[in-house]
Amino acid sequence: MGGNTYAMSMRVLSSTLLTFSTMRKTTNQFKRIELNINNLKESKMKNTLTFYEKTIVDNIDFDGYNLDNDVSLYDKIKTLYNIFKIEYGFNIQRLGEKKAFSEWLSGLPSALTVPFYYYEMLDNAKNYGMEIKDEDKFCEEYFDKLAEAFFTLKEE
Repeated sequence: MGGNTYAMSMRVLSSTLLTFSTMRKTTNQFKRIELNINNLKESKMKNTLTFYEKTIVDNIDFDGYNLDNDVSLYDKIKTLYNIFKIEYGFNIQRLGEKKAFSEWLSGLPSALTVPFYYYEMLDNAKNYGMEIKDEDKFCEEYFDKLAEAFFTLKEE
């Protein structure tokens, strides 16, 4: 009887280890698939960014928040949105989400340090290859367009 119990215990142990090994492989496969999908999305996003989207992406900086900057673009956008909601979310109901984000940006949050002097805005746009016909209008609409670009990125 002792031999049967030992054999049965070994079968259960072997089956459990096999199940655990399969689960680990499956989990790793899902992680790899998820990473590949995120990399594909991020690659697509980086290749098709507008001037305003690129300005957002290039200027996200979490150093002042003790957060890691070396994360996927998706995670950066999600984290930036959460910071916005914590710091300025009380204005969303009054202004609407995009306008509140635009106003938050114009207050120069440390998590998103976009160019904000007129000459910096214009130089940044010209370096991107934009042709600006009305500089005053461009600068006046700058933060609103950045907010629109951010929510476009967030939705992708």
